[in-house]
Amino acid sequence: MNKASQESSKPPIKQFACLEAQNLSVLRSGIEVLKNISFSACAGELVVIIGPNGAGKSSLLKAMSGELPAASGAIHIHELEIAKLDASQRAQSLAVLSQHTNLNFPFSVSEVVEMGRMPFATGRAYDQEVCAKAMQTFDCYDYHGRTYTQLSGGEQQRAQLARVFAQAWPKLAYSPQYIFLDEPNSSLDLSHQKMLLEACRQRAKDNAVLILVLHDLNLACQYADRILLLDKGQLKASGKPWEVCTETLLSEVYQVDVKVVQHPSKDCPVVYI
Repeated sequence: MNKASQESSKPPIKQFACLEAQNLSVLRSGIEVLKNISFSACAGELVVIIGPNGAGKSSLLKAMSGELPAASGAIHIHELEIAKLDASQRAQSLAVLSQHTNLNFPFSVSEVVEMGRMPFATGRAYDQEVCAKAMQTFDCYDYHGRTYTQLSGGEQQRAQLARVFAQAWPKLAYSPQYIFLDEPNSSLDLSHQKMLLEACRQRAKDNAVLILVLHDLNLACQYADRILLLDKGQLKASGKPWEVCTETLLSEVYQVDVKVVQHPSKDCPVVYI
């Protein structure tokens, strides 16, 4: 049996990934945290969500993964409404890194990363091969035998990123094509932040949809194909970095005077205060 046929019996309907939010509104504790949001993201796109604290960024990511139900509107992937997929189908379609990951059991790093392969039936030897490559991608293979809870915050974050990318490993027939990362660069030093964004860019080239929440506007401007700017639960702007990250718009949303200049070597804005 080849690797593709070993995958789940519930593959996505289409190979071309496309996510669409249609007039999405979400309530949390009776408060409307997202208001009538519509956008789409298709294969090959790296989309970054930005906005001040409390803008609804994490709520939007949780709604896209099906963790938060829609009060109105809907999220569709492969033309299927996310709310109607069961847990198994979601795990086979979506790879998600939450903002906070609580793991208090003494698993090794390898065991944590291998959790990403649990939705599939590809065989232990093959899964170990994928996980080893994912750990190498995020520079955590050298400590794969260490206990996860004894690692530094940055080391734990890299292990979690390896888990997510092991779940969504490219070039598998039914590998998840949607990768959602909430503040994935938290706790990472500069070299590992670059490693992360380069890995995301490469995965987008492999026709996945990547949607990231970032607070670092300059990383967003350098790597995003498109930026979604949220403010008070509403989609304030959507477009290319030069279209969204303007002095007027950012100063209004973030309530601080900002300056935007041309990057010295790239065709993207640089934001500073």
